[in-house]
Amino acid sequence: MKKLNHYVETLSEILKSEGKFRTARAYRLAQIRRYERWLVRRQLAMNTVSFYMRNLRAIYNRAVRANIVGKKRENPFSGVYTGIAKTVKRALAEADVKRLSAVASNISSFQPALPALKQTEAEALLIFHFCLLAQGMSFADAAFLKKKMLRDKNIVYRRRKTGKDIIVFVNPDMQKIIDFFAARVPDSCYIFPIIGKSGEEDEYRQYCSALSRQNRLLKTAGRKAGIAREFSSHAARHSWASIARNLEIPLTIISAALGHSSERTTQIYLSQLETGQVSKANMKIARFLKQK
Repeated sequence: MKKLNHYVETLSEILKSEGKFRTARAYRLAQIRRYERWLVRRQLAMNTVSFYMRNLRAIYNRAVRANIVGKKRENPFSGVYTGIAKTVKRALAEADVKRLSAVASNISSFQPALPALKQTEAEALLIFHFCLLAQGMSFADAAFLKKKMLRDKNIVYRRRKTGKDIIVFVNPDMQKIIDFFAARVPDSCYIFPIIGKSGEEDEYRQYCSALSRQNRLLKTAGRKAGIAREFSSHAARHSWASIARNLEIPLTIISAALGHSSERTTQIYLSQLETGQVSKANMKIARFLKQK
């Protein structure tokens, strides 16, 4: 379903660029490159441009395999950028993480935070702080967290990206954030007011809209908090991993906490790892964030 949504999103972008859909037969190298230039003119990141081009190529290849269109002599994607560029470091400096954590702690305790901070920005910081405290949980996983996943002071959920089961101990600061949003979602099955209506396709659209809104709010909230560098929701995950590494937490425990599943050697170690070790590592980071 996720891949299908990506294809639909790509076709929607083509419709914006040309004002109409083309059949697979109509695509030539010139049209593909014109679409690529249109994406670049919109000042999209090159990895985003690559995302759309790879999806379009996948749609074209499916059409060829299904005999909807014959394979062209010229590769319509020749010379088009479909790579993955190395991204700028996403982890925040430890001082910045501590500053944001202090602001978020005041908000969740209903204490004065930043006078210029809007309610929506305050809530965005709270969700960011929750993700940081929850072992670098991704925004996607936080958005779809359900109340029934809270079990005996733990959150038990499955990572949407890898399908790996994760257990996170809910420390007092995390519980404050959950309680803060409880009044907003009394009749919802979700912990945070991000996903409303049910239905897989509609939920995905809500998530995409919420992710865009979250990142926009974090930019303005970060500036008001005195953070010079712009950051997105994913910085919580990178920052948790960076702090864990600097605190000399073993790589195997970091990998287990983040739910990584791509490193073969790491997985061998993870099979022998106790959940308690991950919780202790996360508590160590939570204590570090409170240090002045």
